Amino acid sequence: MGIVRYIGASFHDLKLAQQWLCSPLLDVVMVRHNVAHRSAQNLIFNQLDEQDRQRPGIVTFKSTGSHTGVLWEAPDGLPAKCWRPSVPDLYRYSLTQNCVDVCLMGLQRREEIDAAISGVKQGKLSPDELDYLNIYGDLHRHKLKSQEIAPERLIYRP
Repeated sequence: MGIVRYIGASFHDLKLAQQWLCSPLLDVVMVRHNVAHRSAQNLIFNQLDEQDRQRPGIVTFKSTGSHTGVLWEAPDGLPAKCWRPSVPDLYRYSLTQNCVDVCLMGLQRREEIDAAISGVKQGKLSPDELDYLNIYGDLHRHKLKSQEIAPERLIYRP
């Protein structure tokens, strides 16, 4: 027989996750987070102090998909030649957030693993990249129309 070293819980209800966030009973909290579903940023991640060694570990899931579809496919209304984030970029989006320690990935092929590793090695996204991906996510959720976006907030990449 073994011994339980850590206990974690996965939450779809962020309000419930908030209630358990600082419980001494949980060592790890897992929540959905992606460019189109960012509520965890305010309700969970920003409630924690990155320097607090007693804080729970934070794991994200569903980084590349939403009820609107896969997030690596450009949303309707995205201007031509705008940056279309790759799957590794979407993982980096979650990993750039305050106190996110792990981003679960559902990879199937060696090439996907290599691409994810290469992407993560690039480090955290810049503030401009985060802002752009928030816009990209809002387009996916139909919370924003392309004509409402200030051109200087867009990122163009080959």
